[in-house]
Amino acid sequence: MSGNSDQNRRISVQLGEPDSTRAAVIVGDNELSNMTRQAAIDYGVHLDVIDTRSVSPASSQTAGYCSTRPDVADLGQKRVLTFATDQISGYQMRDFELGSDIMRPGPHALNFSRDLLYLREALCSLGDLSIATPKFSTATSATDVDIFAQQHGWPVVLKSRWTENDNRKVQIIMSRRAADRFLGSNRWPTVAFETRNQRGYWLVEEFIEPANEFVVLIARRPSGYWISYPPIEIGRQGGIAFETSMPANLPERVVEEATQLGASLLSGIDATGIAALRFLWTTDKRLLLDQISLRPHIFGNLTLEGCQTSQFHQHIRAIFDWPLGSSTLRNSAAALQLIGKPENENFHGNLASVMSIPNTFLHLYSCQWQIGQPFGHVSALGVTADEALSRVREAAIRLCES
Repeated sequence: MSGNSDQNRRISVQLGEPDSTRAAVIVGDNELSNMTRQAAIDYGVHLDVIDTRSVSPASSQTAGYCSTRPDVADLGQKRVLTFATDQISGYQMRDFELGSDIMRPGPHALNFSRDLLYLREALCSLGDLSIATPKFSTATSATDVDIFAQQHGWPVVLKSRWTENDNRKVQIIMSRRAADRFLGSNRWPTVAFETRNQRGYWLVEEFIEPANEFVVLIARRPSGYWISYPPIEIGRQGGIAFETSMPANLPERVVEEATQLGASLLSGIDATGIAALRFLWTTDKRLLLDQISLRPHIFGNLTLEGCQTSQFHQHIRAIFDWPLGSSTLRNSAAALQLIGKPENENFHGNLASVMSIPNTFLHLYSCQWQIGQPFGHVSALGVTADEALSRVREAAIRLCES
């Protein structure tokens, strides 16, 4: 699906048009920036990485990955500044904006991605766009949570307003006492972020058991052209987003509505690059926008093998305003996030067994891993999404064999 004419759709599958700007900086030193780096190399783009964990952008360690190319800063050439993380403080945003680089997406759009309260309140004020979200309120104490639950019922969901360590904290709360325990045991973030001020760190939301939770990936160029991917269904295990499959099992009208709402929102905030919009399709037939990420997303990893153009290559095309690649699905695809567990300790000895599964692909982010942290993902193709899912599940079982 695309916002272009038929002629432009045919053009969009071509490689990038000539452009004098072929240098970029990506904020966030993580697996997403590493995979974007490979896409940049494929297109002859010089890519630097800024680690936001440093005290400030001015003191950040910048790593150049295309060392054979000259330093573009020395040539006075403008670079495109883009992102692989939502963990960006207001102070860092201002520093980036005052720099000489071109921000894509820009600071206004980024607020919708990094600040969940900003997104919720902005969507409530967009009467003409009519994008619904879960019912919510801010919460700084168990009393706030209890007042909300009296209106909407227990359980409720607590979500952090900002991301921390590239994740948003989410907790299901069953009672006032549980809220007291949880809020009392959690320290406020100490990073250089807006924290307890600005109306609190937590949002309390209605608890929803969706019939389907899915992501729509949309790439948008600065010139306004956009293209969407087939919807990605999110599976959960123990409350954690664990596996994804494409295409999602959804009514066509729901896919169409979610895509059009997402494209309208991205146009309204002038977002550029790849965007991941997470929706809830509820059992009572409500379509709710949960959150957006204006960057490559871990849920889009299955596009590496599943689609004609991966989300990483598409992001590079979009931020340079090059023609967008085809988002056509090669086959049904699935991916499973690999989380560090004690039984994974000897996984290196099982790699050959995993790779012997037909149409299955393994991506490790590092040779080392930590318990509870993602260290890679496995993806697979199949005639159906169920077939692809069965392959990645089999891969996960083989990976843990002793």
